[in-house]
Amino acid sequence: MLVVALALLVGAATAVLLVSPGSQRPESSNSGPATTPTTAAQQVGVFDQSGTPQFDAREALREISAAQGPKIAIETLYGWAETYKAFGMTCHNDAHMLGALAARTDDPMLVATYATTRCDNGYIHGILKSIAQDAPQQFDPDALRVVCSQANPSVREGCEHGIGHAIVLRGSISLTEGLGVCLKLDSDPVVAQCVTGVSMEFGVNNMIFHDLRSMDPGSLDKNGDLKQLPLTAEELRDPCAPLRGGTIEGLDICYRHLHYFWSTELGRDYRSFAERCRSLPDDVNGSCYQSMGAWVWQEKEIYADSPPSEHKKVLDGSCMTLQWPAAVNGCLHGYMHTIWQSEERKLPSICAALGPAYEPGCSVGESKFRKS
Repeated sequence: MLVVALALLVGAATAVLLVSPGSQRPESSNSGPATTPTTAAQQVGVFDQSGTPQFDAREALREISAAQGPKIAIETLYGWAETYKAFGMTCHNDAHMLGALAARTDDPMLVATYATTRCDNGYIHGILKSIAQDAPQQFDPDALRVVCSQANPSVREGCEHGIGHAIVLRGSISLTEGLGVCLKLDSDPVVAQCVTGVSMEFGVNNMIFHDLRSMDPGSLDKNGDLKQLPLTAEELRDPCAPLRGGTIEGLDICYRHLHYFWSTELGRDYRSFAERCRSLPDDVNGSCYQSMGAWVWQEKEIYADSPPSEHKKVLDGSCMTLQWPAAVNGCLHGYMHTIWQSEERKLPSICAALGPAYEPGCSVGESKFRKS
């Protein structure tokens, strides 16, 4: 049995919450397999008022997995993520770790059925990464697609996105080579999601190393496990060019991730971002504008339940300053799309509160994922 031993700090300025996550999970039609109350799943954890765990959550989850199995471990993590918003927004790596562990200790086809979309699909991504890294030299990425076919339908798209991450994390590969592997998969929807995984893996890696150099060059030496992925100047300028001639859907989705590559050069210069989007071919510049909206959100990180006045302030200083209506609407679309795609609660419309000046881009982006 796992025992999480914690000291409770008593004082007016410090509040701690004793919770039994397994017993507090609300019923949800999209929450995956039902949680069966067990000793491990009901362990008491201490979180502060912000929803930050006051214990080593990752080590606790490892111990639960070893003692009670992977199903109880991921259900415990999902319970914490549902109860505490702050933890739920940052639990991807914890879920990733559990997925990789589960795939190495149990049947990957079975543990894939435990995954939900919570923690930004971290659990299923960890499973795929483990399979890819442990596979023999002649690896067929279509084997990962078979695993995705066993997952819950709500997870399928995120799982196919994870194929792209796994392809890159398997070993030495360039962006162009990774996108080429995606193009060989068996269907356009799978290709499109794989493309997002490959492009995001390279783009986020580019951002991480840029930030490390900017803030603390010495920190690069402290992060020995973190490896910079190779990017040529041409790939940084147009990372999606290798997809031309492939599926339009894959091409379109790739350009929605341009902010991972361009933000390190352009920062918050949204007008220059829009001008660069405008210089792209007509069939993709709309997706580029949406990428800019995603970047606006990632810079500010406010959420679906934040007051409309906060969203208005952010948008009036970014998307609404752009010169062309297509750029304004694409930016609003991308901003709302990004906010709502990982929001599982039923919440009031942000666009209705903002009003007609933010239409049609606002509602187009909100309508795809908002639960009403």
